[in-house]
Amino acid sequence: MARLTKLRAPQTRASEKYDTGGENLATDAEVEKRVRKHSALFHHNRDDNSEFNFDADGNLAQITVTDPLGIEVLQQSDFTFSLDGNLSQIIKEIWDEEGNQYVKFQKDFIFDSNGNLETIENRIISW
Repeated sequence: MARLTKLRAPQTRASEKYDTGGENLATDAEVEKRVRKHSALFHHNRDDNSEFNFDADGNLAQITVTDPLGIEVLQQSDFTFSLDGNLSQIIKEIWDEEGNQYVKFQKDFIFDSNGNLETIENRIISW
């Protein structure tokens, strides 16, 4: 019979240092640091500015998130539409404050011949 693991139970090994080569789990401090970085970068919970650009047909073409001074790009999302006006692709890039790329991923929307959404494909291009 399977046993439920309680949060912070000794079998979680949460007190051990995280080792990428092994199977050790991260410490609470390491997890908190990673979660805060991801939240700040990926969900842009920073004091930043967002700019929305539209194409000639009125479709959202790009979202650019910059630092408070509007100088450094922190995040950029590019939207591609098919000839019939369906959203076909989103490419999103995220950078940290030092200008290093955090992640770049692509989302493709596949439609059938009737214009119905069949599949959404997600790919991480670089990490």
